Amino acid sequence: LQETKGEIFIPDYQCFNSLRKGTRSGGLCIGIHRSISKQIKTLKTESPDIQAVKIKLGQAPDFKELTIVNVYDSPEHSSFKNRMRLNNGSPSVTTLDTLLDFSMKNLDQDNLIYLSGDFNARTASLNFEPTSGDPELDNARNSHPCETFRSSKDKVVNTRGKLFLDFLACTNLSILNGSILGDVLGEFTSVNYNGSSVVDYVAANQNLRNLASSFKVLDLTKHSDHKPCVTTLAIKHNFIASDAILESLQSAPSKYKWPNEDGMDTRFSIAMNNTLVKEKATKLAGKSCCSKEEVIQMNTDIVDLYRDVADTVIPRKLPSTTNRNRLKRGNRMKPKNSWFDITCIRAKRDLNMLALN
Repeated sequence: LQETKGEIFIPDYQCFNSLRKGTRSGGLCIGIHRSISKQIKTLKTESPDIQAVKIKLGQAPDFKELTIVNVYDSPEHSSFKNRMRLNNGSPSVTTLDTLLDFSMKNLDQDNLIYLSGDFNARTASLNFEPTSGDPELDNARNSHPCETFRSSKDKVVNTRGKLFLDFLACTNLSILNGSILGDVLGEFTSVNYNGSSVVDYVAANQNLRNLASSFKVLDLTKHSDHKPCVTTLAIKHNFIASDAILESLQSAPSKYKWPNEDGMDTRFSIAMNNTLVKEKATKLAGKSCCSKEEVIQMNTDIVDLYRDVADTVIPRKLPSTTNRNRLKRGNRMKPKNSWFDITCIRAKRDLNMLALN
């Protein structure tokens, strides 16, 4: 995400936010699904407008290391760029300069490289085709930008666009917009009162491009004048389905009646401040769940913690013999399978009665 203008939090994802200091403009966010958040390494950049993470994807032993780079490069005449030029003097180091320096130090062409962002660069149908590692094939190609490499509805090339193409040539990356399945026409990515343009790009090295099965520009939403872009990679990975986990979680204890009497708040505070309870709570707060088993265990531990506190404040009474027998009879009436509902239970009872007669 670019131009977030604040911290972003998404359910089931670990969000890495990068915000500019002293201004509400700009802002970046990379969200990583929690099932793979243990395998993340954040990379240090020299600009709040550039963020990057490394992550391991796939299944053993075929792990693939993916570097995700997220960029927001403000328009050249924006108030932020004008203020930066005023503070730093002219000429100043551009975002693309900083990005190029970072790329040369951190990007490994043997791994997967995924670059996305709002570059405010217009490149028409131009692109750079990365080298493949095959000398004969590479010599047969024209390494300069060529209009035949991709499609685009935007027919304008601006100064930032030329610099962006130079950056791609230096880092051996190519644009996915309009060059792979899903975006055969090269759809506009930005729509505003000035008109439509393609300024949001996803670029990749050859290794990642070989795994990219599609790239799509989705419809405009109410949240932004930029369209969402989706890249699908052919990598097998076991993600946690949150809905499936919810079915296996237990609810907090509900068999406690908290009486409205004097001293109840004090007893509850004392129970919560118990050394053992605080140690358990601190330990749970420091845990991160990256698998279905870990989420279920976390749920069990939290429920047990609440139950321990409730037992301390309101000791539970064992049911009488009569109630226990009633509970046993009630358990017999509970269906063992979801399809065995109350209608089936009654039909079974009637059938047993007929058999006796």
